[in-house]
Amino acid sequence: MTLELLQTFCSKDETRQSIRAPFTFEGYTYASDGRILIQVKEIPGAAKCTLSNFQPATLIPRGEDLLPVTYPPAWETFTSTTSKCTTCDGRGKYSKCTTCDGTGECRHCGHTCDDCDGSGLIPHITGRHTCEECDGTGKIEKDFWVGLNHGKIAVNLKYLTLIHTLPDVQLLHQVSQQDKRHQSLLILFTRGIGVLMSAANDITNGHIPLTAQWPK
Repeated sequence: MTLELLQTFCSKDETRQSIRAPFTFEGYTYASDGRILIQVKEIPGAAKCTLSNFQPATLIPRGEDLLPVTYPPAWETFTSTTSKCTTCDGRGKYSKCTTCDGTGECRHCGHTCDDCDGSGLIPHITGRHTCEECDGTGKIEKDFWVGLNHGKIAVNLKYLTLIHTLPDVQLLHQVSQQDKRHQSLLILFTRGIGVLMSAANDITNGHIPLTAQWPK
């Protein structure tokens, strides 16, 4: 396992600096974006954990009632659609707003700059700042839920695809008696473990795109 692979599981949100890169805690290195958490043996070079009250043992499902997940046929061929990123107007980059000189405020009255809506940045195809919302692609991938276990639990395709970049991965499902709406999936892979916390329970075929539905 490398830090480069773990980085793909980290948050891209600039407001969540503590999880924008892999971090080490009590002999293990972790990667998370707030919905998925990956744990491997400590990797040299990873920063120390800065999260307060971080308790990974309480997040990762345990117990004997964990069952292997079943997938719909040919799920690997599923594709989600994309739309133009409205944050950067599809350009992927930003330049400093010349009206307010990047301050986000009118230099004359101090009110929010109308040209950049207070961001201090203007969408520009050759700008110096990469759009965090679309990671510089100019496109937003729409949510595409894949029904697992014959439609009883659903996972966003982007996470399912990301999880399967891990070596020899296996997903296990534990039905929660306390919260049957939101479920977690245990991720097992070579020399590591993890959890996906954004799975949804009791998703019917009506909530899943036609190509991801189970055969009737």
